[in-house]
Amino acid sequence: MNTSACHDMNSGLLDGNKRSFDVSRSVPDMNSNSWPDFEERSGFFFQLARDLRARISFEEKPFFCLALSGGVDSLVLFSFLVWLRHMENLPFLALHFNHGLRGDTDAEESQFIRELCARYAVPLREGGADVRALATERGAGLEEAARFARHRFFDEELASVTEKLQVQASYRPCTEARQEKSLKSSQPPAFLVLGHHLNDRAETLILQMTRGAGLKGLCAMPYRDGYKLRPLLLTERSRIEAFARERGLHYCEDVSNFEDDFLRNRVRHQLLPLWQDISERPLYQQLSDLAENLEEENALLEDEAREALGHLLLGSGALNLKALLQFHPGLYYRVISLWLATALNAGPSDELRVLPRKTWLSLRKKLEELPTSAQFDLPGGRRLLLRNFRLELEV
Repeated sequence: MNTSACHDMNSGLLDGNKRSFDVSRSVPDMNSNSWPDFEERSGFFFQLARDLRARISFEEKPFFCLALSGGVDSLVLFSFLVWLRHMENLPFLALHFNHGLRGDTDAEESQFIRELCARYAVPLREGGADVRALATERGAGLEEAARFARHRFFDEELASVTEKLQVQASYRPCTEARQEKSLKSSQPPAFLVLGHHLNDRAETLILQMTRGAGLKGLCAMPYRDGYKLRPLLLTERSRIEAFARERGLHYCEDVSNFEDDFLRNRVRHQLLPLWQDISERPLYQQLSDLAENLEEENALLEDEAREALGHLLLGSGALNLKALLQFHPGLYYRVISLWLATALNAGPSDELRVLPRKTWLSLRKKLEELPTSAQFDLPGGRRLLLRNFRLELEV
């Protein structure tokens, strides 16, 4: 049975049947005189801001959409964005998704989120789904169905926010210098901010290894992935909890996180502690460092794929198939998946973004053997058309 237990950082673990959230103590009070002194002493938010500034431009006034729950990492990230709004005048809104898996606990968490956002004047958008029904419909597990539904909601909300920001920008007076800067910028106007931390990345790396993932999968949630940001990714969970304890933050822990029904929990509770016992160095940090090293190499290959795609594009967005098949299989896979994702503006919940590498390599084999005309069905009712060595997409 899924439920939540509340952590009061002054009194420890409380009865999960009691009220799980106290809005008045969930986020540091921005009106308190102790805030600047505390932050100057801890330096935690300043470090998060430095790491974030190294990856995006604050000068372009990015808009943040925070995926918000009642967990400790999510609430610390909410606290950070409230502070960043105060320090840098960077706006944000919260996105909260109800998975409908925990009954009254989900309703209680949603109400807490509403009260929290109202208190700190943070706009809130809510979504939800019947994840159990979706899992049955898709023939998937609960975790996979929940992630699909959650990110579909995030994609839709981020697209809406981005469209509104672009409309607002078109009405603002634009100097020549600002226009030139805008044209050169590759930074999206809005980002989805996620609460993954260093431990999450290490665990994801292990899970991806068990699935036989390629280089891209072994990068295991990079700090910045297009429009997605993970400001806590360089921070261990113990540091996040220590900050929450120092500030007296109030948060809820899903009790299912302590059960070994899911593979990630078994990796966390059984495999990694054993591995740490025989390792001479901090294991989570080492696994995260490995993922970051692989991320650098993956970025190089992604750049090569983008450059190659530019040379392969024909009129109307078709691909030169003869030239495509000359590429090494590793580059071919990246080029064709990038072409499709770009053509469809596919978000992370789009099925084409999660098709395994072997699917694309199987398609390559068919393309090499087939005549000059053929068609291939893709997820979501899409179709690839082969005509005179031109590969086209039919939506």
